Amino acid sequence: MRAFVLSLILVLCGSWPVLAEIGADQVLRELYARKIAADQAGDFVGGRAVFEAAFTTDLRKEYEAGLARGQALEIPVVDFDIAYGAQDFDVREFDAATFRFELADLDSGRLGITAIFTLYEEERRVRYVMVPDAEGWKIDDIDYGDATLREILVAEP
Repeated sequence: MRAFVLSLILVLCGSWPVLAEIGADQVLRELYARKIAADQAGDFVGGRAVFEAAFTTDLRKEYEAGLARGQALEIPVVDFDIAYGAQDFDVREFDAATFRFELADLDSGRLGITAIFTLYEEERRVRYVMVPDAEGWKIDDIDYGDATLREILVAEP
């Protein structure tokens, strides 16, 4: 029975246990590959959940609180795709293999990884702050250039 439960967990979680053993850039590359596949299959909720599942506990709490605040105010706090920092685009134009990633050391064991891809025929850069925890590398913030996800979540509408 225990083996069955463990097998079921591994199947439901995909290869996430493997992600705990690889570098932060590879984790982000895998997250984008899963998100793009889900989005292109029309599973936009599942695509968003791929990134949300990789949030640190603190970012997840802030994210859920921000979404709840927006729902209470009937104003969307996050009205864009968090992985691309954009809205109203054709997901069919994405190919995970064309994404590039640049790494930069930050302070206190944090790692900055910039995802570079083409959107609206322009190069776009989305910078992730990644931190290690017991499960592997997690997303602690996302910088879109003009604001971070954490700033957006607490900003007044």
